Amino acid sequence: MMVAQGGFDKKEEVENPSEVLLNPSDPEATFRYKAGGRHLGYVGNVVEAVGEKSSLVIVYDYQQNTYADNQFMKDYLNEKKDFSDGSFIVADGAYSGEENSRLASEHNLKLVTTNFTGRKPDEIYADFVFTDDGKYLIKCKNNRVPEDCIYDPGNERSVAYFRISDCEGCPYKERCQSRFLKTRVRKEVSWKSVGRAKQLQYMQTKEFSEYS
Repeated sequence: MMVAQGGFDKKEEVENPSEVLLNPSDPEATFRYKAGGRHLGYVGNVVEAVGEKSSLVIVYDYQQNTYADNQFMKDYLNEKKDFSDGSFIVADGAYSGEENSRLASEHNLKLVTTNFTGRKPDEIYADFVFTDDGKYLIKCKNNRVPEDCIYDPGNERSVAYFRISDCEGCPYKERCQSRFLKTRVRKEVSWKSVGRAKQLQYMQTKEFSEYS
């Protein structure tokens, strides 16, 4: 509360930044908003190995709760060598993404995420092709190559420009929702959208139903 000329006014509530000391007896505890709620303290991650007849927790990691969920997976995979053929790792949607899928593939491992969080992208984005660093769009669903492309780091999006002739007769024009300018067509899309679209497609397969 704050004093205001003989009375009291309620102080406006503000979000606790993660570096604020929340508890003197536990100075490393942090604050964050997640899934619409407030969370104080720490976050843990468990890796469980599952076989045909039994399962066993093999790894446990414990961090401040500002630690990203998918960073746990990156840490685990970067510490491991290749897995045997046919191995896969099952996690929830917070662990999805093109970067994690590629990292899992590099370890001879298939990443299967069992639910989908956030807004669903159109599945046509699953066939958009990016450069290896995930910054630049090099081909769209209709196999058209942009004339020019820049990366917007603030929004983590690729901003591509196509010829009008490439887009005006495209069968995916309405779903793509690109912006027609006077001399060319502008399309913004992120590498994350491509990964999420691929995830949506995979979730409709028989293989996914068996894993999940």
